[in-house]
Amino acid sequence: VVRQPPSLCVKAQRNIGWLRLAATIAIPFVAAVASTIATSQLLNRRLRRRASSLRLQEAVVRTLAQRRIWDMERNERQLLSQNKLLKERRAASGAS
Repeated sequence: VVRQPPSLCVKAQRNIGWLRLAATIAIPFVAAVASTIATSQLLNRRLRRRASSLRLQEAVVRTLAQRRIWDMERNERQLLSQNKLLKERRAASGAS
């Protein structure tokens, strides 16, 4: 019995079958990978924006808090100087 090689149309059918299988698996896989990458990029961009806005808000809050501290310290110094002046005036009026 002599085996003859398969005819060209049978080989072509086999090759088309592998191509169909590869296309059936590869196209959804490539689409899934591409959508995953795109989604992660969008999420990273959104998270970076949110983080930068939070950093800006923190900086504003820190600045406002520092200004309040400076205002409180200035008011305290003013009150101390006013009390000192009042004591001096009382001492001067009591001495005369």
